Amino acid sequence: MAQINLLKQSKPSEFNNLGFFSVLSKLALFGIFCLLAYYGWLIYKHRATANQTSTLEAAIVSQKQELSEIKGRDEVLIRQAQVKEFDALVSGHVYWSQLMPELAKVTLKEASYLSFKAVDVGTISLAVQVPSIVELEKFLLVFNSPKINRYFTDLKVGGISRVQDEQESYVRVDVQFKYDPGLLKFKN
Repeated sequence: MAQINLLKQSKPSEFNNLGFFSVLSKLALFGIFCLLAYYGWLIYKHRATANQTSTLEAAIVSQKQELSEIKGRDEVLIRQAQVKEFDALVSGHVYWSQLMPELAKVTLKEASYLSFKAVDVGTISLAVQVPSIVELEKFLLVFNSPKINRYFTDLKVGGISRVQDEQESYVRVDVQFKYDPGLLKFKN
């Protein structure tokens, strides 16, 4: 007959760590379940997005077909292209007529221009005639004053000479200065 050993054993059993493996296997099964659920959610979202895309593509095709059946569509498209081209031409055009009034505002009444040369990059060269040195000083001060003059800067005097006319004498000066190129743009 077999004897039953009812005494406690002092040596631990090899299978005593089964609790750790049990918890580990349950965590692994939970992780696999989570991965499967995530994969299922991705498949669902992919199908929903594909359905939405196909619906939008069908709506776009139907709208294109409706637009192509509109009478006068080609004429409207041609006019739109012409307006776009016109806007590009107007915005790129140089309007010298907007520079002249601003130059006239800062020019003294006693001064007269003998020659005028302007470049659309922002420089003007002038030959100016004034009655006296005092008037020349006033002329130069106006172009150097930012309070009076907001469009013209960097005045450079080239040469000053006295010119004797039949009846009067004048002071002639060559000047060069910069202007704001924004003056040449189209303004509504």
